[in-house]
Amino acid sequence: MDSSRRQGARARPALLLTAALLFSSIGACSTNSDPGPKPSSPSASSSAAEQPLTVGVIANSDETAAWKDVIAAYVPPEGPTPKIRLTFWADTEDETHEVDTTTDLPDLFMIDRPQLEGLMAAGKIQPVSDLLDARGVDFGDGYERTTLLELSADNALQCMPWGASPQVIFYNTDLIDFTKMAARGLEVPEEDLESWNFDQFIAAAKFASRPAKGQRGFYIDPTLTGLAPWLYAANGKIFDDEVNPTALAFGSEETNTALDTLLPVLRRQRYTLTAEQLAQDTPLGWFEKGQLGMIVGDRSLVPRLRAEPTLNWDVMPIPSIEQSATTGEGTALCMSADAPAEEAADLLAHLISKESEARIAREGYLVPTSATAIESDDFLQPGRLPANGRVFTRSIRQIEWAFTRNVTPELVSAVQPGIDQLLHATLPDVAEITTQMDTSGALAWTPPAAESEGTPSP
Repeated sequence: MDSSRRQGARARPALLLTAALLFSSIGACSTNSDPGPKPSSPSASSSAAEQPLTVGVIANSDETAAWKDVIAAYVPPEGPTPKIRLTFWADTEDETHEVDTTTDLPDLFMIDRPQLEGLMAAGKIQPVSDLLDARGVDFGDGYERTTLLELSADNALQCMPWGASPQVIFYNTDLIDFTKMAARGLEVPEEDLESWNFDQFIAAAKFASRPAKGQRGFYIDPTLTGLAPWLYAANGKIFDDEVNPTALAFGSEETNTALDTLLPVLRRQRYTLTAEQLAQDTPLGWFEKGQLGMIVGDRSLVPRLRAEPTLNWDVMPIPSIEQSATTGEGTALCMSADAPAEEAADLLAHLISKESEARIAREGYLVPTSATAIESDDFLQPGRLPANGRVFTRSIRQIEWAFTRNVTPELVSAVQPGIDQLLHATLPDVAEITTQMDTSGALAWTPPAAESEGTPSP
């Protein structure tokens, strides 16, 4: 998903994609979104199968057919196949609004990672680890460990990892031809293209930049969200502690040193889009037109870029500077506190199966957390761009989840004036600016521990 969506207010979007489908035991569906009122006192002869299981997922229009296929393929381990009511949320804002405002949550529903603590505190979910363990789910080698840890608390897996969306580099292979660069003696990555360093990134940006032709080497979104992967890769800090943050750390020695490395490159006008170019088109638009060498994005860009028949491109990880790091987002499937645990767990085990995740991944947007789905041809899609698709899966373990958990839209807005100064002021005083960013950011950001205790912001 586009990383910019976390910067907006949590308002309900004007354009809403929702659908409710009721699947019967023979796979038929009804377009009636209301399954009818539940009887207040079911008779003893009523079976659990007569009560629909409800599922809510975040899915764009291209993924809805795949989800219908997954639901229609469900056969429980025993007993009759239940009716399943499937609801689609257009995006995370839509889902968050629904989950925050309703008292009747779906039995199983998809969330964005930052929602977990709030759902636990409100008692809206029940842990899934024991239920899935009883159904043979492999938590050892079956899932990326970092995603399991991110969704665990109180010695239990609270929700099941579904997808992870690391930020990576999309690059134009016509403008950045590593073979030609190597022939000229320039810095290039190893042939396997699994990693690269900052010097190699700079060489690629310089190689792609042809100002006379309107070509530029790269574009990085000039916001905290856009700068964060680079700060982490350069060993910078946003918080004083990545596990239990109590304060901001823009003014730390580590972050100032990281900015000393980054700013000479990020501020280089020859390498990046000018204000005039940005007034004419978006960075993604310039990339699609073949005039921009590199852009940062996640897997959600893949289907759109595949639709450009003359555009040749691939992906690389965020370059290693002092360490390998990136930012990203994660989604998970949770079980509501009121869900019928056994029936819902049977369905959850089906939803996270290799076959189900592979079916959704086939649409090109999802980076699964399941080890088997990640290695499937449904995800890797040999013969289609990107050729280096494993970059997405390798980057999952590099995600700095502290950013995902703790950065709020208010913090992003509060530090934006400082970032503007760092990137555009003639002679920025980095230490003074980052100290001010800590001060202004502290007025907009509450440490998670303080928030849970009801104490005011620092």
